[in-house]
Amino acid sequence: MKKEKDIYRDAALIRKIICGEANDLEKNEFEKRIKEDPDLEEVYKQIQDKSYLQSHFENYRKYSWEKAYVRFLQQIQDKSKPSRVLPIRRRWAVASVAVVAVLLISFSTLHYYQSKTQTELHTNVINPGTKKAKLSLGDGGIIDVDKQKVDMIVDGVRVRYREGVLSYEPTNDTRLQTKESAKAASQANELFIPRGGENTLILSDGTKVRLNASSKLTYPIRFTGD
Repeated sequence: MKKEKDIYRDAALIRKIICGEANDLEKNEFEKRIKEDPDLEEVYKQIQDKSYLQSHFENYRKYSWEKAYVRFLQQIQDKSKPSRVLPIRRRWAVASVAVVAVLLISFSTLHYYQSKTQTELHTNVINPGTKKAKLSLGDGGIIDVDKQKVDMIVDGVRVRYREGVLSYEPTNDTRLQTKESAKAASQANELFIPRGGENTLILSDGTKVRLNASSKLTYPIRFTGD
């Protein structure tokens, strides 16, 4: 009877040969195995049939491979009947399933690492819609609003940033209309949105402005008459 480990070894060798990964030693080993087991050659020919592989890939998407694996183990060896020998055609079918399973796992793993590599290559790219912006203050300071906490009082106006919204909210001190607050009307801030970003700005008079990528707006901290 063909042992379980031999079936998996055959499957692993066929996978390497089909994928062009087998070295000379493995190729020689496979040729020797084919001579010793004619059924293995039939399996190898069947695996190279594109329609056969395609049908198994379709089944891979539809069925539970956990249950299939349990059935597979039950097929190749029933512990309660250790002397049971699988018919030649059954061994051929089981070997085919093993090869396809190994191929599916290999291709799935390859797809995973390819996807992971592509993800890593794009980690430094700013995706559209990212809440990123730089705030230039009247004193020359610059704040990355998405990286630094913004919650401060500037000339009686509360400047705050939360979840993509930069707001200027008048306070009770703002409405006193003192000479100092009137002077603040001449001070300005500037909000710059980098490529791939977006943000919303709410001015001290309640005006709401939506800024898209690669745009900027210069505006007063407060307006005369607030």
